[in-house]
Amino acid sequence: MSDVADACRKRYAIPVQFHVEVGKPHEHIANYARWHAINLTILGSHADNFARDLFIGSTALRFLHEGTHPALIAKTLPRAPYRTVLVAVDFSDISRTAIDSAAKIAPGAVIHALHVYDVLFEGKMRYAGVDEGVIQQYREAADIEASRMMHEFLLRPGQHGATLPIVRYGHPSRVILDEAHTLHVDLILMGKHSRPGLNELFLGSVTEAILTALIATC
Repeated sequence: MSDVADACRKRYAIPVQFHVEVGKPHEHIANYARWHAINLTILGSHADNFARDLFIGSTALRFLHEGTHPALIAKTLPRAPYRTVLVAVDFSDISRTAIDSAAKIAPGAVIHALHVYDVLFEGKMRYAGVDEGVIQQYREAADIEASRMMHEFLLRPGQHGATLPIVRYGHPSRVILDEAHTLHVDLILMGKHSRPGLNELFLGSVTEAILTALIATC
């Protein structure tokens, strides 16, 4: 560990401290970040070792469940400053904080705010034999409402005027990954809700799926 710290000091000309503990990585990392008021915790992925990728991915997910501070999960060493950032938003205060964080982490980057919507009870309507034309009308109405909410969200005080809105229909994790691929983004940024129910739903179904997919494609 001291060799790694020395190498970082020399390469980046920055002060580096190292700390070693024995135990569950995600718990110790989260506690260290909490006790030292860390602004950003970074966990890396190893493209040359699938077993390590699974370990890092598991540690990252557990840390996200455990921690309350911002975290960056890095696949590779950036060759240049982040130029294109995708922020998943649900119009909450957490989403507002996420966009602010994107501007701080990647100053000068193009920031895309993505909201993914669906149609309430669409599956049940289709199962009940509701005409596809009627379902399409519901979907169009949901798209109009989501676009209106996005417009109002980006007009609120404190939001960045350069943020570009994207509204899409579908499953959040799949749409986020597709948009990230289409836009060739350098960074995906997602907020974490503090309420337990939303936390489990968000981390379990969306963040976990995205992290797993990204690690698998390293």
